[in-house]
Amino acid sequence: MTDERKFSQAEVESSKRYGREFGSAMAIYTVLMMGVAFATDRVPQPLRIPLALVPVIPLWFALHAALRFFRRADEFARKVMLEAVSFGFIAGVMIAMTYGLVEAIAGLPRLSWVWVAPLFLFLWGLGSYLAHRRYK
Repeated sequence: MTDERKFSQAEVESSKRYGREFGSAMAIYTVLMMGVAFATDRVPQPLRIPLALVPVIPLWFALHAALRFFRRADEFARKVMLEAVSFGFIAGVMIAMTYGLVEAIAGLPRLSWVWVAPLFLFLWGLGSYLAHRRYK
């Protein structure tokens, strides 16, 4: 017999809405990233900065979708989400600072900032897994 918490109809609908909102934003982001990658060598240098910023627009919609999902969640779900994002942020900062120090002292190769977001997202996912496991 499992002791799993059942989701209410409102929680299920909230999750579906979040999936649609976040998924749509990320699909648009993906298409824009492919467009930017295709266009980068075809535009003059001064236009490359604005071009590189175009895919950030749907990321703001993804952020708002995540915030709306968090605000619609009940107290327990918020607690689990907060633990997950806290773990991801703190672990990400620790890893980034550790690598930065070792990079400066030991001469490791410089990493691009583009790897920071995937690191934090991975750690947020790991934190989510750990928090859900903790409360099962």
